[in-house]
Amino acid sequence: MGKPDLGKIVLTVGDWSPDGWIAHLEHHVPREDVIFSDGMTPPAPEICEQVKYAVAWHTPDGFFSNFPNLKAILSTGAGVDHLVRRQDLAEDVAIIRVIDPDLTGRVTAWTVMNVIAHHRQALAYLDAQRRSEWKPLPQTSAPDVRVGIMGFGELGQSVAAVLDLLGYDLAGWARNPKPDTSIPVFAGLDEIDAFLARSDILICLLPLTEATREILNADLFAKLPQDGVTGGPFLINGGRGGHQNEDDLLKALQDGVLKGASIDVFHQEPLPCDHPLWTAPNILITPHTAGMSAPESLLGRMVENLIAYASGQTLDNLVDRQAGY
Repeated sequence: MGKPDLGKIVLTVGDWSPDGWIAHLEHHVPREDVIFSDGMTPPAPEICEQVKYAVAWHTPDGFFSNFPNLKAILSTGAGVDHLVRRQDLAEDVAIIRVIDPDLTGRVTAWTVMNVIAHHRQALAYLDAQRRSEWKPLPQTSAPDVRVGIMGFGELGQSVAAVLDLLGYDLAGWARNPKPDTSIPVFAGLDEIDAFLARSDILICLLPLTEATREILNADLFAKLPQDGVTGGPFLINGGRGGHQNEDDLLKALQDGVLKGASIDVFHQEPLPCDHPLWTAPNILITPHTAGMSAPESLLGRMVENLIAYASGQTLDNLVDRQAGY
């Protein structure tokens, strides 16, 4: 049996350069079937009618209404919150999450880097270096540092596996119970306070839903332990900017409720140059690069997903629009 006809595939990758995406997509489908759009200007109507699938990142509202025969969208990033609530997508248009070992590895590396940076006081040493000051600081052992991971899906479990090898005292938190895990996983709002109370370093890798929007707020920060071996709690957010209340985050850093933070995602991106978080104490800011997508790794799996979907197969990574991920 031959491969199903995928029709035209529209590719729109936001601010990223399309060159690598187009070149690698051509390895898997005929070049004439790849339709690039900057997301602002749709292709000609006769082309739009032939488009069955989209490989997409952020696009303006209304963009997808130009494609009357659209069957499915593949997100080029780990999150799908930018797709699930759109008004220009019919209910029968499938949204497919990307699950890619390279992307998972990148997010894992960024997260573990920041856990170690805060545990081993890297920002304090950088500050001392700027002053040419030789200042050894006390170091606690990894098993004494309690790390909490909010979100225990593909990314959270990958991070946990690496941190476990390093000896950290780990726990996870998820919406639903996770019985078959190597570390304790708290579940639901009934157990979140107990989870927070044992998190010296709190990692957020949650999907962004209405239930998790601005979950990182003053009330949550106040429930983190002030008496742990790290001398105060640290926050690492590699999830979504919408997870954090940025006013509360700034105040928590200024008041010492949070001893430090690593933040990769923000409500407004790029983060404005005059935003006060740039100069907040003990914060490491990265420009949404924790899990930058690599087309050479993603596109082969994306096309495999499209072929499977077009053949009527059920996919594990179809998005549940009601759940939001």
